Amino acid sequence: MVKAKPATTDASHWRAPVTFETDRGNRCLWRGNVRLDVTPKAFDVLEFLRRNPNRLVSHDEILDAVWPNTFVQPEIVKTYVRTLRRLLDDNAQQPRFIETRPRCGYRFVGELRERRETAAQQQQQLAGRSAERQALQRGCEDAGQGNRSGAVLSGESGIGKSALLADCLAGLRRTAPVRVASAYGSPSREPGEPLALVTDLLRDLTASIEPAEARACLRLHGPSWAGRLALHPPAEGAPARGAAGSSCLAREACAIVENLAQTNTLVLAIEDLQWADQASLDFLQALLRRRYPAKLFVVATFRQTCFVGPCPVRETIDDLVSHGLVRELRLGPLSGAEIETFLSLERGHDGQARPDDAHARSVQDAQDAVRAYEEEGGGNPLILRALYGARCATGELATNVPDALLRRTPEALRTSFDLQLREAGPFLRDALETGSIAGQQFCAWAVAKMLDVEQARVEDAFERLAEAQHFLRHDGCYALPDGAITPIYRFKYRSQRRFLLESQAPARRVARYRRFGEAIVSLWRGDVADVAGDVSLCFKGAGDWDRAIGYARLAASNALERSAPTEAVRFLREALGFAARLPTGERDAIQLPIRQDLERLAGGAEPFRSLPRAGRLQGAH
Repeated sequence: MVKAKPATTDASHWRAPVTFETDRGNRCLWRGNVRLDVTPKAFDVLEFLRRNPNRLVSHDEILDAVWPNTFVQPEIVKTYVRTLRRLLDDNAQQPRFIETRPRCGYRFVGELRERRETAAQQQQQLAGRSAERQALQRGCEDAGQGNRSGAVLSGESGIGKSALLADCLAGLRRTAPVRVASAYGSPSREPGEPLALVTDLLRDLTASIEPAEARACLRLHGPSWAGRLALHPPAEGAPARGAAGSSCLAREACAIVENLAQTNTLVLAIEDLQWADQASLDFLQALLRRRYPAKLFVVATFRQTCFVGPCPVRETIDDLVSHGLVRELRLGPLSGAEIETFLSLERGHDGQARPDDAHARSVQDAQDAVRAYEEEGGGNPLILRALYGARCATGELATNVPDALLRRTPEALRTSFDLQLREAGPFLRDALETGSIAGQQFCAWAVAKMLDVEQARVEDAFERLAEAQHFLRHDGCYALPDGAITPIYRFKYRSQRRFLLESQAPARRVARYRRFGEAIVSLWRGDVADVAGDVSLCFKGAGDWDRAIGYARLAASNALERSAPTEAVRFLREALGFAARLPTGERDAIQLPIRQDLERLAGGAEPFRSLPRAGRLQGAH
């Protein structure tokens, strides 16, 4: 928080009434209650300046601290300083935070405090996960006895890994004397930046202890790291920073961590381990494999992003788990009861009705709301929060459940899903979009037919997604009429399928619907009575209303033959709706017999049983 002081003639001490805070947990800035996103390197520059207050630091010091072992243009520092000044409403002529000394460097003259969330705020983001909390607590307690331990929180995007990690760290800080060092993986790391996560961990760790203790520890156990971390200006004639190799730096980093984990428990918290460089993965393996006593607990979040070929991070986690060095906690969707708790937390009260909140008009309304959110969001906190926010933004209350929770995917979800699909690659995106044509549940055969590719390629891709808990789950197998077996998949959440349907260009979507319908007719060799309802929907999506009507009437006939009049009525009403899309001259001629069939059904008659099969198929081809 920025402390306001009386204005003086010294511009470096002028303060504005606005308050800023840094948030190392989320690597961002806060202007009051407004979050300001900061790029990873800009945040690193700010952190380095903040840890060296009222001291002139040169361009070279900043380059060595933020871009170790990497060649970049010196002017990049000026670029990031300008970015920081814009975010902080700072002025180079009247600096409140960053003072420029021409041809010398920068001096941090302001005061930025670390943002600390209260326990209530952290609880606001978390519902359920009691078993995972207990497992993390046990792992830390085991580390407190001198036994190194580790845990990986894995799961899909938005499932609550970061919220659970934050809750764990907050609980540890409240109940035990622990040191915590944090690091964050990022896909935007510069290439050729080895040990990036280790550098961040050690920088955060040394910043949290007394400078004299940090310097002594580095002098004794990690001399090669002293320059990289830039805790103090380099000595005259000192060797170039970063000259040591990665293996030497990794050994020294292990020694530093072990030394600081002798008295109090040391927790290394790593967000987004999937972006770790190979050298940092090797360091973590070596650190957890060493058998010297250390009060060390390593906890990381992981989301698989590699769906084609080997995934080094996944392989590292599997190796550590197989040797009992790490426990993997796979986070699944929230249960119905946990969704209810989550929605109550989102409303900011204990779930009771309030005057301006018609959400909880009755217990039944609340139960209907939970079911609607569970069907649409499946217990994924990110999706649930986006759905709730979108409903509130439209003025419709969360437990006022319409026929469909939302007609369009909220923008926040569209952005999240789009980023995930970029990681999956173009073929997988095409395959998933094609699967959305077939339905919430679909088979690999249908996708292969619509894409005109080998079914084995589709199966291999979808199996990797299902294994990584990403978009799909395996839902058994199905025997096709020709005797072939095809696996069945299901989208994890309805909102995912809706997004994939919305993402397709209309012409492409129409062509895929038509191709799917024709593939079904071809596979069943024209005898499609049992699947006529599905074929009807395919041609509806293709805008082929004549064939959609014909197959809907065939589905109604088949329902009557199975003594299912209610189902027959549903198909006939669908056919009537399809007929309304026809040109005026054709519409009445098609709608009249359909209405007559409905009237006969209402009177208990069976309108199709007296018709020959050819008559029932009329209009279906």
